[in-house]
Amino acid sequence: MGYYTAYGISVDADHGFEHQEDEFHNELKSVAEKWNYGDEIDELFEYGVYAKLYDLSGWISELAPKYPHLLIQLSGDGEESDDMWEERWKGVDHEIQKAVIPPFTNSNLLTEAERINRNIQ
Repeated sequence: MGYYTAYGISVDADHGFEHQEDEFHNELKSVAEKWNYGDEIDELFEYGVYAKLYDLSGWISELAPKYPHLLIQLSGDGEESDDMWEERWKGVDHEIQKAVIPPFTNSNLLTEAERINRNIQ
């Protein structure tokens, strides 16, 4: 079976390094083609792709240090309602942020379970 994710990518180059955007795209596609995902990479760069690209983040992590003048932003929206994230690389720098709905603060709007968990009367 598998798990689909809607992926989006954005690559922004520092001034004077715009040529590296195409180089990165081509190198990522080359890596993906080894696993028969080359077409998905082209779709990803063109308008986003809905696919099972489980190793995409790892491939980018391996390539990003070769491109220290590119800010690479990968976003994902998975099949599960709580699976939304964005991951960024610039050279060896890397960070991922996952969407989280913060808890409600108005005590009048809490469920009974939330009241019990927060020890609110």
